[in-house]
Amino acid sequence: MDIKDSRRMIIIKKTTSPFHIHGRVKVQVFHPEDVERKEPTFTDEGDNAVDTALLTGIRNFLKSSSGNSAYHLTYNLTSAVSSAQSGKNGIAVDTGVNIDQVNVADPGESATYEYNTNLMLHTKESGDSHANVPSSPGNRIDFIGQAVYPSGASNASSVTAFEVGVDWTAVTGYQNAGTDEGFADPYASYTATAFALAPGDLVRAEWSITIG
Repeated sequence: MDIKDSRRMIIIKKTTSPFHIHGRVKVQVFHPEDVERKEPTFTDEGDNAVDTALLTGIRNFLKSSSGNSAYHLTYNLTSAVSSAQSGKNGIAVDTGVNIDQVNVADPGESATYEYNTNLMLHTKESGDSHANVPSSPGNRIDFIGQAVYPSGASNASSVTAFEVGVDWTAVTGYQNAGTDEGFADPYASYTATAFALAPGDLVRAEWSITIG
């Protein structure tokens, strides 16, 4: 009987840790009389959806050491009114209500109006930082913003859409006729449970994005 050597093939399978981007958003609304922000009339919390612009920014950071400042989210909103914030970065919430009416007619023609419906979360509480990277965990960045719903706006009955990003575009005049509001590079979005806003209400969003 022939004796044959038997050889055992050993397969080693290597695994790698998956790369995750996870965002968490907390939304609160406060009545104008609650000056200490202790009893929100509405609270919602959940996971955000990551936009491709954030993934593109990370990819470009890995492939090149130049031009990366274009992807920095320096929180620099200064007004709740959308049309005053073109080119700026931060958190916006679409109220679905005309907050800012802009004449987009060519000079000399009868007025034609477009509407900005986004509320820009441009302020913060004492002790807040609009954007900060905590020492632990070091792979997380937090964005915090809030704004008062304007006194001249109609009540908003069903607000759900939040977005954080860079380079805001707003309808600002005749040269921008037909331009939609929004960030040129939206990084993440969040759909809250529908809530209502009345003039004087304060909307606050705390947005954390963790990479890894």
